[in-house]
Amino acid sequence: FLTTMINLAYTKRSISVVSDQIGNPTNALHLSRAIVFALIKIESSRFTSGIYHYGDKENCTWHEFAEYIFEVMFNNNQLTDPLDVKAILSSEYHSLVPRPKYSAIDSTDFCEQFDSPHFSWKEDLSETINRYIASSKQGTL
Repeated sequence: FLTTMINLAYTKRSISVVSDQIGNPTNALHLSRAIVFALIKIESSRFTSGIYHYGDKENCTWHEFAEYIFEVMFNNNQLTDPLDVKAILSSEYHSLVPRPKYSAIDSTDFCEQFDSPHFSWKEDLSETINRYIASSKQGTL
């Protein structure tokens, strides 16, 4: 989703994004850090066996996520003009794949069990966008 939005930012002035599906975007860097905390705890055998989930904190809609991506890009001077992001309902977006209305993951048990920080999806987003854009320009993607 992030890379699609970045690419659309350079080719469109206006886009429509679903506003009635809620989730919690998760940065791969945050997930890898959480996994390191889990591995340390598992290695010490000081954990309760079970099924755990990790997702960055703070739920949002796809529309809110897209708006924030473009806001970050605009503030970083990666866009000359803000994009018009129109909120639409799932029923207005024709997809071959059905999507759940609510897919947020509760990471409370994971963070407590493995003493992991619970990162916000907004943290490091600017850096992630910068890395993606730099890689795209260098042709390393």
